[in-house]
Amino acid sequence: MSVVSAITAIQIEGNLLAPDMASLLSTGSVKGQQSEDFGLAKTDKLADEIAIAWGDAKAYWAAFQRKLARLQQDDTATTITREWAVSLLESFGYKPTLTRQAEEVDGLTYAISHRSEAGENKPPIHIIGCRLKLDQRPPSGTPRLSAHGLVQEYLVILNHL
Repeated sequence: MSVVSAITAIQIEGNLLAPDMASLLSTGSVKGQQSEDFGLAKTDKLADEIAIAWGDAKAYWAAFQRKLARLQQDDTATTITREWAVSLLESFGYKPTLTRQAEEVDGLTYAISHRSEAGENKPPIHIIGCRLKLDQRPPSGTPRLSAHGLVQEYLVILNHL
């Protein structure tokens, strides 16, 4: 059975999101879509705040692209990627905190780059250079896992503690 929607810019595949949910979202009928649900004043227009955030995100991206173009081709771009990602996350209200030391769990070390905010039990955020492959170990240094493998193993081990 297919539900006809007035929204033309979204094509829903599979059943993760019901087609009628898009209509409900567009009308603001789903709980959690009001300004105060996002920590804003009731009088603030959510659409305006979204437009501001989108403008900021585009500006961060443009600055990142300019910096990336100036780097040597063999530079992994880790520093500028982290600067860009942290700025973007901050614009969404997060307070990413650089992790100064690798965490040791069950005798293995996990050099997760950031936490969502200060504190060791805060969600991990691992930001690597945009020129590195998530599924491959970096060409330099001595990491034992790819960035993806590191985070996956870390989360599995934490889940079993």
